[in-house]
Amino acid sequence: MLRPLETSYRGGGGRASVTTILEDANLSGAFLREASLNNAYLRDADLSDANLLDAQGVTKEQLEQAYSLEGATMPDGSKHP
Repeated sequence: MLRPLETSYRGGGGRASVTTILEDANLSGAFLREASLNNAYLRDADLSDANLLDAQGVTKEQLEQAYSLEGATMPDGSKHP
C-alpha cells in the first residue's frame, strides 16, 4: 500500500533534522537527477528505471533498502542490472 509523502522534523541542540519518508513510494522512472536525498527513508521504494545521477546525500545503505533498483541510473552514473 502506498502512503503519502511524509516529512518528519526533529529539533534540538540548535540543529534541525528533516527526514523525508518515501517508504513504499512508486518512483519507477522518476527523474531524480541532482536531487537532495539527505535523510530520505527509501525502505521498499520502487526506484526501477529511475535516474539518480548525481543525487546528493544518498548512501549505499539507503539504496539497499529500496524494493527495486532494476535499470536505475545510479548516482555515480552506472546502470543497476
